[in-house]
Amino acid sequence: MLFFLLKFIHLMGVLLVAVGFMAVLTQDLFTRYSTAQHCHIGRSAAQYGRVVALQLMSNCYSFVALPGAIIVVVSGGGLVASYYHPTEILNLPWLAGMVGLFSIGLLVSVTYSRRHLHNLIAIAWADRSMAVFARLRDKSLPVLVRGLEVPFLVLIIAIGVFRPETWAMLITGIGFALQGSLFLVLLIFRLSDEASFSEHPIESA
Repeated sequence: MLFFLLKFIHLMGVLLVAVGFMAVLTQDLFTRYSTAQHCHIGRSAAQYGRVVALQLMSNCYSFVALPGAIIVVVSGGGLVASYYHPTEILNLPWLAGMVGLFSIGLLVSVTYSRRHLHNLIAIAWADRSMAVFARLRDKSLPVLVRGLEVPFLVLIIAIGVFRPETWAMLITGIGFALQGSLFLVLLIFRLSDEASFSEHPIESA
C-alpha cells in the first residue's frame, strides 16, 4: 500500500514539473514569436507585454515546477530508501540516471533559470532600452538551459518507464535528448533573431 501511495505522489510531482516546464517553454516561444510578428505595437504596450509574460514564466517555475520537484524528491527518496539499498544505485543504470539527471536539472532550473527571469523582469520594469533587455534575454547559457529542460524531463520519464539495464542504453537516450535540446535551442535563437530585427522600429519610435 505504501509503495502505491508513494508512486502516485511521485507521478503527481512529475506531472507538475512537466506542466511547469512546458508552460515556461511555450510562453517563451510564444512571446518571442509575437514580438517578431507584431512590431507595430507601441513601446509601453510592448514593455507591459514583456513583463506579464516574464512574470507568468517566473510563476510557473515558483508555483508549479518547484513544488512538483519537491514532491518528486520527497516521494522518490522514500521509494529509493524503502526498496533499494544505497549501493544498488550504481548497479542500476536507470535508477542512477534518474537520480543524477533530475538532481542536476532541479538545481539548474530552480536556481539559475529563476534568477535569470527575475533579472529580466527588473530590467523590463526599469524601462531599459530594448538592446539591454535583448542581450540579457538571448544570452547563450539561459537559452541552452531552457532548451534542455523539456527534452531531459522526457528522458527521465522514459528512463523510469523502460528502465534501461545498461549504461550504453542510458547514454544513447541522453544523446537523443541532446538532439531534441539542440532543435529547441536553434528554434529559440531563430525567434530571437526575428524579434530583435522587428523590435528596432519600436526603439526608434
